[in-house]
Amino acid sequence: MLFGEIIKMAWSSLGANKLRSVLTMLGITIGVFSVISVMTAIGALQYSIENGISFLGSNIFQFAKYPANMSASGDLREKFRNRHDITYKQALHYYRLMEGEAREICLKS
Repeated sequence: MLFGEIIKMAWSSLGANKLRSVLTMLGITIGVFSVISVMTAIGALQYSIENGISFLGSNIFQFAKYPANMSASGDLREKFRNRHDITYKQALHYYRLMEGEAREICLKS
């Protein structure tokens, strides 16, 4: 077949199946916009998270009663909940051990 005949067949097929053609183009358009929207949302979320934790810096040391990756097990929750809170004396001890100019103590109950 010649290229001209292929184009004529394509146009006649589009003309004969107008609803099918419109729905196909609509599906492709919605799909492309969905992918673009999701990628934009992921980029915005990543930017927000990075800015939200950037104030911590790269040389932060934190004490926490509960581990960051604690499971939902009740026994572990009990174990960590029964840990003693850090005292002001202990906080001062670690404060003196830290090097650098930006030292800070924050005790939360």
